[in-house]
Amino acid sequence: MSSNIDPRDLLQQMTLQAGDLKIDIKDLNDLTLFNELLKAQPQLKDMLEKAAGSLSDPQAIVRTLSQSVVKAAGQPAFGSIKPQRLTAAVDEYIESRDGVGRNSESTGAEKKRSLDSLLMFLKRSLEVDISKTHVHELTRATLLKFVNFYAKYGAVTSDAVWDKTVDGKDTGKGKDGRPAKSNSGVAARTLLKAIGHLEDFCTYCVTSEVMASNPIDEDFRKALKGIKDEAATARKHNGYRPFSPDQLKLIFDPEKCLAANSAADYFWCALIALFTAARLGEIVTLSLADIYVDPASGVLVFRIREDEESGRRVKNRNSERIVPVSRRLIEIGFREYVEHVHTLGALALFPHLKQGATRASDPSKNQSRQFGRYLTDLGITDEDLVFHSFRHTAITTMLGRGVPPMDSELIAGHAAQDLAMRAESISGARRAWSATQASTYAHATLFTEEGEPLLKRLQRHIDNALDFNLDYPGLRCAAEIVRKNTTKQTRDGAAVFKSGWHTNAKDYAQQMLDELRRSRAVAAATTPGDSDTAA
Repeated sequence: MSSNIDPRDLLQQMTLQAGDLKIDIKDLNDLTLFNELLKAQPQLKDMLEKAAGSLSDPQAIVRTLSQSVVKAAGQPAFGSIKPQRLTAAVDEYIESRDGVGRNSESTGAEKKRSLDSLLMFLKRSLEVDISKTHVHELTRATLLKFVNFYAKYGAVTSDAVWDKTVDGKDTGKGKDGRPAKSNSGVAARTLLKAIGHLEDFCTYCVTSEVMASNPIDEDFRKALKGIKDEAATARKHNGYRPFSPDQLKLIFDPEKCLAANSAADYFWCALIALFTAARLGEIVTLSLADIYVDPASGVLVFRIREDEESGRRVKNRNSERIVPVSRRLIEIGFREYVEHVHTLGALALFPHLKQGATRASDPSKNQSRQFGRYLTDLGITDEDLVFHSFRHTAITTMLGRGVPPMDSELIAGHAAQDLAMRAESISGARRAWSATQASTYAHATLFTEEGEPLLKRLQRHIDNALDFNLDYPGLRCAAEIVRKNTTKQTRDGAAVFKSGWHTNAKDYAQQMLDELRRSRAVAAATTPGDSDTAA
């Protein structure tokens, strides 16, 4: 026989099927793929030649051949019904999951980041032409290599990031601005989530009939057992810890805070996180339209939501929520800041932040790094204390001070707030609803006062529980200086917003600190006792 077998010499147009594997050979493209399969599996080619020569039952031949291919998951899954380019398959998968997956921990953006990293790995590490690669060419071995790469470098989605992190041009700084660990790598939980994205993608491809068998099989999972064990341990021992009262006083010391965080986002994000339990990515992308007085309750609120037009995303559907603004934030001067940037004609809460590819893919990156540097400068070097520790601080404090767990979940975005609102509007009283760990907190309804609107109740919890021993008059003086240094300029006919001052402007920075001291002295002289400081 010739080196390439033409099934049309054996049978007319045919379908080879065994279990989930189905191969249609009806045209030249199908024939090419079939020949590639036989090249990858020479023993199967020999088997087919012998069987054809003895005039055995073709379907019996196919069943044997198909079963062997399925077992050889380390080989490319040739024989897909509808061969598709890998890049096209990724795009279709993301589109199908975007929105549908918002009820899970992983958003479409997270899935896209993992798969974009896979494409970049194939292109730069394996030197594969991804524009010509078909999805069925993914192998178990290739995906395991990618997992090992991801474990070391994390998400690498562009050539620029590759040059910086993989090719030795990194600054040696971690994402939070601190020196990178010597054993730098992603957390086991993060790696496990990326593996889940790969598995979901391959499952989607098999279901969509563009991949004949899933390369992420039992052997693949066995190879990852150590990672899964480490991730399970990490879940039990959450890496981040809350700040102590003394650490909070140090972080929010008015002079230290202003000196290091003169830009509005640097100054306000940490305060908002402490008094709302919001995530940094949720805060830094707020628009002015998302801060308003709720007409039904009269409560000033933050609306944390997903916005396709601006590209803003939340972690999952429960993360979309309305959170009352703490009286302490108002006391510090948050309302005045919002009114100020609105008067400037801004649309975003922090209009000075530049829009670009980095901000679109990771809007909190710069702020996170700045806060990490600030903690290091303050002598807070515990790696488990990061910006996200404010969220842990707020949630831990609420539960410790008697806030019903279900209400704490509503504030933090762990429970479906819209369902709670609908339940109350219908019944006039609180009912149980779907939430994270709802079964654990099934008796949270017992803590509710009949007829009190949800936002009023959440506001009461925030104001009573999230009250810390901080210098609020001093922080208000610092906030006034931040507001004064948030301006709008016109450059080439376009509006340009600025906030804060450059770290090299030492003379101006000293002027602002002197102004802060004078303002604090005046405030202390006019404020009786310690009435403005939490006990």
